[in-house]
Amino acid sequence: MSEPPEYPPAYLPPQPAPPGYPPPGYPPPGCPPPPARAPLGGARIADIVATAFLCIAQLSLSAFGLLWSLFFPMAMDTCSARTCSNDLMTAAFAAAWGGIGAATLLALIGVVLGATRRRVMFVWPLLGTIIVVAASVGGAQLATAAGGL
Repeated sequence: MSEPPEYPPAYLPPQPAPPGYPPPGYPPPGCPPPPARAPLGGARIADIVATAFLCIAQLSLSAFGLLWSLFFPMAMDTCSARTCSNDLMTAAFAAAWGGIGAATLLALIGVVLGATRRRVMFVWPLLGTIIVVAASVGGAQLATAAGGL
């Protein structure tokens, strides 16, 4: 008689399951699957779209405010040594750049926290946009006062 052929491991017949193992068709033991998330509703999609639009608006206004602040020293072109104030010009730059930086940081942190906690997000870039406009206008007012106008 001949011996049965040697089968590679992939061709071995299925082995019986150990006792206590769940029958076929059940998931293997281990970590349970994560709970299914509810699909995004219309309000959530509107919030995401509004957040994206307001973030783009804030970044555009921030870039414009930073470029506009580079013209602040022109306010000192017509003043004399007695009417110019370098301290006010320094405060103008600090107000404009500090306000723009703080608004950008506030919006970034607010959107990230809102997204992770599944809360409303559009208010943060909206608030940041208002702060950018206020900081730019305030810096321009200080630059005008520094020039003695």
